[in-house]
Amino acid sequence: MYFGDVRDGSGLHHLLEELLSNSLDQYLVGRVSSIEVTVTSAGGVIVRDDGDGISVAVGDEGRTFLERVLTEPHSSPTADGHAPHVHFGRGGLGLAMIRAACTAVTVEVGSDAGVFRQRFARGRAVSALERLDATWRGTRVEAVPDREVFTGPSWDLGLIDERLRALAGLCPGLETSFVVERAQHGPSADVSALLEHTVGTALHDPIVCELDEGSMSARIALQWREGHEGSLVSYCNLVRSREGTHVRGFQQGVGEVLARIAGDARSRPAWREVYDAQSSLLHAVVSVTLFDPTYGNPTKDRLDTPAAEGLTRGAVHAHLPGALEREPSVVAALREHLHRRR
Repeated sequence: MYFGDVRDGSGLHHLLEELLSNSLDQYLVGRVSSIEVTVTSAGGVIVRDDGDGISVAVGDEGRTFLERVLTEPHSSPTADGHAPHVHFGRGGLGLAMIRAACTAVTVEVGSDAGVFRQRFARGRAVSALERLDATWRGTRVEAVPDREVFTGPSWDLGLIDERLRALAGLCPGLETSFVVERAQHGPSADVSALLEHTVGTALHDPIVCELDEGSMSARIALQWREGHEGSLVSYCNLVRSREGTHVRGFQQGVGEVLARIAGDARSRPAWREVYDAQSSLLHAVVSVTLFDPTYGNPTKDRLDTPAAEGLTRGAVHAHLPGALEREPSVVAALREHLHRRR
C-alpha cells in the first residue's frame, strides 16, 4: 500500500527513497551539503547528513518533535512546516512509515543542543531519548527492513550508486557518498548459524543432527517456522546441490519420525505423505561430506551416492526424536498441522 511491491525489491528501495527525502528536504532549504548512504553487513541501511538535526524539543503534549516525526504520519509536505513546500520523496510518507516497516530504526541527531539517540521498532519507540557523549551535526538514521514485509531480493548496490550519482548532479553543491560494509562471518558453533536469517516465526530453537561414519559425515540443522514458506538448502562437500540421495535420506528420516507423531502403529501414514504435509513449515540445511561422491548429472548438482541416503536418514533418527521430546508444544503444533493437512 505504501511501499509498492514488497516482493521484487522495488518496495525496499522505496524505503531508502523516503530516508533520502528526509535529508533532501533539508538540502532544499540550505541546511544540508552532504549525504552518505551505508548498506550494513546485517542488511540494513544508514542515511546520514550534515544538516541541523531533527529537533528534540519537547512539545505541549510532552513528547519530543523527534518522536512525533518517527511515530506520527503527517499530511503536510514537511513535518516542521519549513518552506518552500517542495518534497523530493515519491510518496511523501515520512519517517513514521519507515519505522513501521522495520524491525529496528535508530535515529541519532546532532545540533547545538547536543547529540541524542532514540530507538524504534515495528511501530513504537523502544527506548527513551538519550544524550550521547559526542559532538557533531546532522541526522543519522539506521533502518533494518522487516524481512517478513520485504520478502524479495536485498539491496541492489548498483541502483543505489546510480541514484546517489544522479542526486549529486541534480543538486548543486550536494556531495553524496556510498559505503558498503564488509561482512564477516563465523566462527560458528554448528550449521544452525545458516538458519539465523530465515524469515517467519520460529516455533523452537534450531535442531542440529550430526553423524560421522568413517570417511562420511552429515551436518543438518532444521527448524519449523510459521508465516513463510518452508525451505531446504543442501550441500555436498561444501558445494551447493540441487537434490540427491542426501536430500531424500533427510526427507525420509523426518517423515518417519513425524509419522510416529501423526498416528499409531496400525494407522501410521507413509513417510512421504507426512513429509510433504509439513514441508511448508520446515526450514532446513543439509550438508554431507563424502570421500568419493558420485553424481547423477554432468553439472554435479544432483548427488547419486547411495550411502548418503542412509547417512542423513541416520543423523535425523539419532537426534530428532529426542529433540522433539524436549519440545512438547512443537509436537502439539506439528500434530495439529499434520492432521489438518491430511
